[in-house]
Parts: sequence; C-alpha cells; structure tokens
Amino acid sequence: MNKEIMSIVGISRYLGFSQRKIYQLIKEGKIPVSKIGGQYRFIKDEIYLWLRRSKPTNKLNNIDLVNKIKKACEEKTADELNNILKEISNEKT
Repeated sequence: MNKEIMSIVGISRYLGFSQRKIYQLIKEGKIPVSKIGGQYRFIKDEIYLWLRRSKPTNKLNNIDLVNKIKKACEEKTADELNNILKEISNEKT
C-alpha cells in the first residue's frame, strides 16, 4: 500500500484538477481528505480507491484519464498528450 500523503498542490497535480476544483470537492464532501494542523491532506491510496469507486459514465473514467496522462507525461510524447486532450475535448461536447 502507498501511504504517501499529498497536499492540495500535490493532489491537484496528481488528478490534473485546479486547486479551486479540489477545494470545491472538499466543501461538497466528495473527496476523501483529512485536516491536520489546519491543512488538508490526502492519502494517495485513498484517492486511488475513490477514483476506482466513482460511477462509470459514457465519458472517460477518471482513473483511466489520470493513467493516460501520467503515461504520456512519463514518455514525454507530445503526440500522445495531444491525442488525450482531443479525446477529453470530444467527451465534453
């Protein structure tokens, strides 16, 4: 198990969401979070499980999207990143 703890900045990068969106999810009680010393903290494994449990839709599954983006970034392939962005754009319409 990965007990890595992430801050708002870390979870924002991990999920590819803006920090504003993360705060919105916290306020709505939609994301697993702990408050330690007045600061929000996220356990990476809990976030992974939360993504896996999220309702599947006709749109890209959150975890699939995160994995695709992470893979493309690791491989540093601009074409693959562009394809993912096009896929996301098509899903929003």
